Amino acid sequence: MSNSPAQLHTPLWHGRLARVSDAELKRIADTRCPLSSTSPTWAGRPCHKEARARRGFTFTEILFAVLILGIGFILVAAIFPVALKQTQATSEETAAATIAKGGVAYLEKYPTQSYWYAPTGATAPDAFVHPIGPANVPGEPIPTNTTLWGLLGSNFILPSDPRYAWVPMYRQIPNQVAGQSYVQLIVIGVQARNRGIYDSADLATRADGSATLQARPLTATFTANSTGGTVAFTAIASEPNNIQCLSDGAFVVVANDSTGVTNGWVYRLGTGMGNNTWGLAPGNDLPNTNPAPPVPGGGNAVTVLVVGSGYPDATTGNPTPPTPPTPWYSGPCQDVAVYTTFLTVH
Repeated sequence: MSNSPAQLHTPLWHGRLARVSDAELKRIADTRCPLSSTSPTWAGRPCHKEARARRGFTFTEILFAVLILGIGFILVAAIFPVALKQTQATSEETAAATIAKGGVAYLEKYPTQSYWYAPTGATAPDAFVHPIGPANVPGEPIPTNTTLWGLLGSNFILPSDPRYAWVPMYRQIPNQVAGQSYVQLIVIGVQARNRGIYDSADLATRADGSATLQARPLTATFTANSTGGTVAFTAIASEPNNIQCLSDGAFVVVANDSTGVTNGWVYRLGTGMGNNTWGLAPGNDLPNTNPAPPVPGGGNAVTVLVVGSGYPDATTGNPTPPTPPTPWYSGPCQDVAVYTTFLTVH
């Protein structure tokens, strides 16, 4: 028996060699290669399953891969600072909101009208939002409640974490049932921004009669527009330095709009626009819609209360005002969160 291609590829049939046509042999030779063959031809024709060497990566391919990987690392790294900042802001807001609610618990210990009306010279609710502070300044537009300051002031700074404190104010609500009325409590949770912690210096009476942990009066004009509204501030004659406490993110509480419609409403400042004018932060804005939201004072000047930035004193018990041109207030605004509720007083 010879070793011709016909014999090698002839299948067995019941132990015998079966006959295969020449056309079938030619088809087999064209499409199959022997497993042991290393020759590029088989039966005089090219072998289609010739083994080929595997090709590696070129320098250009490696360069592009490294470039794409580097861009990916940069994008991922850019996420971390934003995430850390957002986490810190969320943590601060949560802590300040909890502290503000805790401040309300202190205020609720005084449910009689004598603590809320008489200290401001009112015999009946006047509908204004009153600050709680260490002294009344002659000529101030809204009287300050000094009685509650004396009772509560030492509790404003959180003992367990003096980075945080709370600043209270309240609105007297008129037209209530005889012998019983309500006050709206507004408490702003704040954090020390221009130095590490709060201390007794932040409760001290300054040359202008106010303290760091006190809401300060200003005059403001609100305007609704398509970008969310603006508010422009002017100082009051009795406390001209209060205008310096304004900064991005500060809460603005309407204290007296002359009609009482928006008294007790709280807005938040967005980005400063210059000339003591700020845009209102989203969610606290005045869009020029139809129907439009009520504008405090109907576009006229109103009295507001603001906490904003704090005094820059770095030592305890230093109520001396800074020497010009050093500003009276410094650092970002202390305001972090605001909490409001109502208290029944008898």
